[in-house]
Amino acid sequence: MHVLIIPSWYPEYPEDIRGCFFREQALALQKYGCKVGVIYPQLRSLRNWKSAFGGKYGIHRELDNGLVTFRYHMMSWIPRMQNMWAMFWVRGGLIAYEAYVKECGHPDIIHVHSTLYGGCVALKVYDLYQIPYVITEHSSLFAQGKVNDAQKNISKVAVTGAKARLAVSVEFASLLNRFYADQSCIWQYLVLSKNA
Repeated sequence: MHVLIIPSWYPEYPEDIRGCFFREQALALQKYGCKVGVIYPQLRSLRNWKSAFGGKYGIHRELDNGLVTFRYHMMSWIPRMQNMWAMFWVRGGLIAYEAYVKECGHPDIIHVHSTLYGGCVALKVYDLYQIPYVITEHSSLFAQGKVNDAQKNISKVAVTGAKARLAVSVEFASLLNRFYADQSCIWQYLVLSKNA
């Protein structure tokens, strides 16, 4: 099976702990026989203004222990307005996706880690290429009540289009089911046996 992972945050280098579990899962899937790749729109905000002059731009390919990773580096030149942020994510994600497909072919399925904003990219890829996607939600913003109305509206569309929605705990699945109560989607907590 060919799995493409779209994380909503991802390590910048192997020792970086931000999103390290996404990287570790990708490497584990690869170890057990799946063809796996990662695409990541690496969007920098104006808060890190020095990176505007010294940061990377454009598409970059990495080979991480055999794991093909395409990042699209870009700077957001406007304040973090959610709809614009999602639009930049989709633009960068599609560029990374097309570069990935050119080398590795279309995946069988996309695994999104967190709806904001990887889910937006997966939804657009689905609209263009009919590649199904699943979402695993990790973000503590939901539990902390920090998802604003614009973010909720953005995430609703991506969540509804997913073939499966997974949460990282039973309690979190219940919270997400309440959060998206007006949608026809169910969040589940999936326990995999070590013997599976």
